[in-house]
Amino acid sequence: QLHWAELRNSSNFGFDVGWVDQFLVADTSSHDNGSPSGTGFVVGLLADAVCVDGMFRDCEAYNNGIESTEAYDMSHGFQETGAINQQYLRCSAYSNHRDGFDAGTADNAHSTSATYIDCVAYDNGEDGFGCNGGPSGNQEFTYINAISYGNRNGWQIYEGARAALYHSIGAYNGGSTSFGGNILTYSAEAPPCTITLRNYIGYRPAGSSFQIGGYDSVDKPTEMDVQNSIFIPRSADSDLGFEIPWGTNYTYSDAPSFISDPVNNNLNGIAYDTPELFRAFSDQSYEACDFRPASDAAHSIDAGQYITDPVEALSDLAGQTREDPPEIGPYEHATTDGDA
Repeated sequence: QLHWAELRNSSNFGFDVGWVDQFLVADTSSHDNGSPSGTGFVVGLLADAVCVDGMFRDCEAYNNGIESTEAYDMSHGFQETGAINQQYLRCSAYSNHRDGFDAGTADNAHSTSATYIDCVAYDNGEDGFGCNGGPSGNQEFTYINAISYGNRNGWQIYEGARAALYHSIGAYNGGSTSFGGNILTYSAEAPPCTITLRNYIGYRPAGSSFQIGGYDSVDKPTEMDVQNSIFIPRSADSDLGFEIPWGTNYTYSDAPSFISDPVNNNLNGIAYDTPELFRAFSDQSYEACDFRPASDAAHSIDAGQYITDPVEALSDLAGQTREDPPEIGPYEHATTDGDA
């Protein structure tokens, strides 16, 4: 176990572990590592040195690898390769050169799994949350009450990974249409990815980016299962919102069937972006945002699907027990000022 530590100014990694089971790192920060590239926390030694049942709790990683000029080095906040049943609880990753949280396998063949609960990723150079699969093995990732803001990609889910997002928000991520947005997915050398969204909010992707993009996945389109979720365009329903499968260009007013089919209970379009949706939103600063519902007039109120598995979805980002039906997004609406 490691508690109450500050790891900083390493020439490579702040924390690196391999072949260790049931470890706990808590209340620890790792920052400003890398000369020039480096990662805050590494599980698996970047070589599938399998760790089982590890946990990071109340940890943060920031400013790692910021001197790097390489596009695809290992300069992340949290990086895992080949870990099994890894958990991240109330962790944050921000202002790292590449990803806030990155998970997968080094050889794209091992099995790996991770669960992110009440985690936040913002202002990272590439992905808020990244996860990859491979031609073999099982690669499964679960995100509960997660927020991804102001990254190039909110989530990048690729090469056969299976990802499920519950009560999460992707907001103001992106920059370009071809490789950026709130969710980017592709699979070129592995089976198609599978993405499940429940009670998710995709909010105002940045620049000219998509809500969901399927980069370079013509032959292996991602399998999408989207229910009880909200999608808000940058400015109008005529904005390009969904490029999935790759090469298609769907607007919000002409959304793909996995969004628009009435049986999926999704809310799609600018009409749902009312002042009540959030207490505060800024496209300048994550700290200026407050993603709690502003009032019971928000379209997210009582519009969600009650989730009992995983059990962590029964509580919101503030620790409040969810009602049935719950709100869409990470927060239940506070009935009093002291509830949130």
